[in-house]
Formats: sequence, structure tokens, C-alpha cells
Amino acid sequence: MDADSAGALRERCGAQDVTLEQVPSADDALARFESSPGAFDALVIGPLERQPFPLAQRVARLDRDVSVLVLAAPEQLESLRATFRYTPFIGQRTSLHGADGVAKLAGELQRAVQETRLRREHQRTLQAVSSRLLTVEPVRPRPSAVLDRLLELVLLGILELDVEGHARVSNPAARRILGQSEERLSRASLALLLPPGFEALLEKVRATGAPAQALLEAEGPRGPRFLEASLAPLPEDATGLGGFLLVLQDTTEQVRLQREREGLLQQLEAAVRMRDEFLSVTSHELRTPLTSMLGWVQMLRNGTLSPEKQSRALEIIERNAKSQAQLIEDLLDVSRIISGKLRLEVASLQLEDVVRAAVESVTPAAQAKDIRLQVVLDDTLGPVMGDAHRLQQVAWNLLTNAVKFTPKGGRVHVTLRRVSSSAELTVRDTGQGIAPEFLPHVFERFRQADSSATRRHGGLGLGLSIVRHLVELHGGRVSVSSEGLGQGATFVVSLPISPLRLKDPSADPATAGAPTFDCPEGIAGLRVLLVEDEPDVREMLVTLLERCGLHVTAASSAAEAWELLPRGKPDVLISDVGMPGEDGYTFLRRVRALPVERGGRIPALAITAHARPEDRRKALLAGFQMHLAKPVPADELLLMIATLAGRL
Repeated sequence: MDADSAGALRERCGAQDVTLEQVPSADDALARFESSPGAFDALVIGPLERQPFPLAQRVARLDRDVSVLVLAAPEQLESLRATFRYTPFIGQRTSLHGADGVAKLAGELQRAVQETRLRREHQRTLQAVSSRLLTVEPVRPRPSAVLDRLLELVLLGILELDVEGHARVSNPAARRILGQSEERLSRASLALLLPPGFEALLEKVRATGAPAQALLEAEGPRGPRFLEASLAPLPEDATGLGGFLLVLQDTTEQVRLQREREGLLQQLEAAVRMRDEFLSVTSHELRTPLTSMLGWVQMLRNGTLSPEKQSRALEIIERNAKSQAQLIEDLLDVSRIISGKLRLEVASLQLEDVVRAAVESVTPAAQAKDIRLQVVLDDTLGPVMGDAHRLQQVAWNLLTNAVKFTPKGGRVHVTLRRVSSSAELTVRDTGQGIAPEFLPHVFERFRQADSSATRRHGGLGLGLSIVRHLVELHGGRVSVSSEGLGQGATFVVSLPISPLRLKDPSADPATAGAPTFDCPEGIAGLRVLLVEDEPDVREMLVTLLERCGLHVTAASSAAEAWELLPRGKPDVLISDVGMPGEDGYTFLRRVRALPVERGGRIPALAITAHARPEDRRKALLAGFQMHLAKPVPADELLLMIATLAGRL
């Protein structure tokens, strides 16, 4: 500013304890601020300065507490306010014309100086208090009552850790998740209490200074346990204390459900893939013989074949028709198995005769491939109870597979012998064998070791699944073994032998000449629900069954049996079919409509005074597995109960 204005301003400021120093240029002003930091309380930039804004900015960088007054036009002041945001004070345009102008500027300058001095005094006070606090023993403030309550109620585990990983503060959820006391958590490093993954998480947060998460897995007494850990660094406070904040959540159940869902999804995908493969194989197995049959039928219809060719055509058509019939029968059997409607016609039989018939049926196929059948059958097994047709189907399936997968010139060994109280059928071949990874799946439905379009052997892959189910229905078991591909395979079927053993009538004179019986092994303790409307018959059957150790619940009607069914959870249901009110057929249909856990699949035996074949079929169609005509033979009744309960 000009010398006259500066002199008048200096005179007024001197009276107000403000010393005014005038410099000729902006560079001189900057030099004074740099050489004497904190010595000046205000900067007045006169109207002669062409670039007031850069000067004000540079001065503020040197001393943020200084106040700046700019004598400028109004439009310049607006730009200054928008740009020079970090100055504590910005003056307004002041006119220096006359005594009033100088007085106004002096007043503005006095206020600016006072504000600067107040700011600096405030800063000095804060620094003094901070220095004093650093000399006092650091005391960490306790959380408020609200925060204490929140930490107690929250289900997440929350811990404040020191820099070494020890818990300074932990809430009840954290102690429950970790199974540790508060004292134990404060003394031991969490790296020792948590799974190994926590130490890596801690090192990561230390290295990056940023929050991080990890899923920690550990073995617990009930299996794997999973903890979701979130770790964040805590900044050092005024006391110099830092550390980490750790949040834990037990996600064991969520992870288990997620993995279970993933497993079910994989099973579903595998099932869909198996279904598609099965449909493809089924289409091939049905269409291939149809192609041959239709072709020969067309040529027969044209009458262009010689007598020899006609005979050959009929032979091929018959063979393919039988093949299709067998495929359809297998499909129906699988459907019956899945729906629980596969029935057994149990009777006394000679197992060696059943196996011999199956061997005879596969002999032509074996001879065509020059396969030697070696058969050893034990004729001393004695009679057993079973379905002759279904057991022959078991033997036929095993023998057919052995011949199919054995190359020309190979051997198939068939052995039937008694092992303890079981009859053991062994079929061993020198064929292509089974890969170790496929062995656990041999008896599964729709599973084939090779279901590709280039496979060497036909079939739907149902035969062995049917074998397993039929054997288990007879109370037996089937197993397979193989040394690997090219090493052949061995199938072993074990069926229980429980022949009827009659007592010596002469042992008890009172019963001489009367038929007597022994109870089949293993039926004692079975629970039986008996439905019979005739009191005398009901009493006789209860007495008979209780003699063999069975627990019998008797009902005189279907309605009474319906009430008793959910209470007793019987192993076997025996019901008369001809009863007043609701007959046995209707009653069992209602039972079969129940879910499995309420008895919908209970094995059932029909007792009826009608012994015609159509009566038996009617009982089986109603859902009974077995049928027995009155008068009831005690030995057959007991053996049927044992068979239904799987105790033979």
C-alpha cells in the first residue's frame, strides 16, 4: 500500500498493541514468514498487489494459523473464498480513502490479530494437556453399560487382542465358541487355541494392515468344526496401545448344510446322467432286436425266402422276441422292487434242483463260445423255504453274466455247498473282471462299467441289482470280488437254511401220533399284529405264536387293528381277509397308503378260508406278500413269519 496509508494504519495499530511491518513485495513477505515462523499474526495484502491469491496460499502453507486480509474488488474476493478454503480468516474489501477507510481497516486487522492469537493459545493448551496425559499411568476406559450389555447378548464372538494375539477383552459368545475361560484367553495366545489357519490370518493382517477373513476348520469330538474369523487392526490410541479386533462365528452347521447340498446336487447330477445313459442303452437294446425282427418279417411276407431261410428267420425272430421279453420282465421287476410290490411264492424246495435248471438253461450259450462249465452241487443240503422261480432267476442272472463276460475257451465254475447254517452258491469265471473303482457299484440299479456306444456287451445293467434284491428278500446276502480287469470275477450268494425239524412223537406219550414242530431259529422277540374275527381261531394263533416267543397283539376287526397299528410298531402283520365290516383287503390297502415310518411297508401275511388261485392273486394284488389257506399249518405259518421278518 502507499506510504501515507501505511503510516496512518501503523499509528492506529500501535495504540491497539499491534506492531505493523511493511514490505515492498510478495517475495519479501514470503521471506519474512519463512525466516520467522509464528512471529506474525496477520497478513494484509494491499490493492497494488496484482496476484494476491498465490501469495495468500503460500503464506498459509507456511503458517496455517495466520489471518489474511485482502484489499481487492468484490469479484476477486468471491474467487478467493472459493479457492483459498484452508485459511482461517478472509478479510473483505476495505476502502482506504479518508480517515474512515483507515479506521475500518484498523478494526478489521485488530479482530484478525485477536483471532490468530486465540487459536495459537488454544493449540498451546492442547499440547500441554497431551504432554501431561502421556506422563500419567495409562488407563483404558471401560465400555459403557450399553456396550457391556450388547457384548453379552450378541451371538458373535468378539475379542480385542493385543499385538501378541492375547485377548484383552472377550464377550461370553467368544468364550463359549472357544470353550475357554476369560482368564485362559488372556494368558494364552489365540494362535494356540484356534486352528492353524488363524496364525496365517494374523500374519496377513500384520503385513497388510488391512482387515481380512478366513474360514477356520478344526476336528472336534463330533466331527469337523468351522469358524468364520474376521480380523481387523486397531490403530494406536493416545496411550500408545494397539492390537486387533477379532469376530468369530460358528458356521459348522451352515458349512455342513452347504456341503450336504453340494453332495445332493452331485448325486442328482449323477442320477440324471445315469438316467440318460440308461434310456440310451434301453433304446439300443429294444431297437436292435426289433430291427432284425422287422426285417425278417418283411422278407417272410414277401415270400422270397427259401425254406431253409424261412426256418432260420423264424428262429432269429423267436430268439429276439425272447430277448425282448426278458428285457421287459427285468424292467417290470425293477419297477416292482422300487414300489415294494415284488412278491415271493414261498414253498419248500431243493436248492440244488433250482441251480441245476439254471445251469441247463445257459449251457447252449456256453457251448457256443467253447466255455467249459464246471458244476459241483451238494445234494445233501435238504429242503429250504423260498420262491423257486425267483431263486432260479438269481442263478440264471449270475450264470448268464459269467458266460457273457468270459471269452472263448474260458471257464465258469459253479459250486453249491453248505457253510454252517447257510447254502452258499459261488459262480466264478475267467472273464474280463471288474475294475476296483467299480466294485462298490456292481449291484446298483442302472449302473454299468461301460455304458458307452462302443461297449462290447449288451444289456440294461439291471440283472445284478435284481439279484441283490431277490437274495435279500430271501434273507440272504450276495457279494462280489475281482482281482481287477482281465482277472475274472467271483459272485457268492448265501441263503439261510432253516428246515423244519419235527420232534420225536414218542418223547411225549400225551402227544404221540400228533404232528409237532420246532420254532424256527431267530423269530423269538418278533412283534406280530394278528387280525382275526373268529375268537377260537384267534386264541389258537395267539397261543401258537407266543409258544415261539413272539409278542402278539390281537385284534378282532380291521377297525381295532387300525387303532393298534401305530402303538405296537409290529414287525409282521397277519390278517384274515374275510371279516365283517371292513375286510382284510381294504384294511391292507389303507395300511399301504401310510408313510413308511407309520407302518406303510410292514410285511403282511393273508390268512383265508378260500384256497383258489384267484383268491391268492387277489391277496397279493391287495398288498400282501404271502398267502396261507385255512386250516393254518403251524410249521408253514412260522416259517412264513420268519421269512417276512428276514430272520431266515
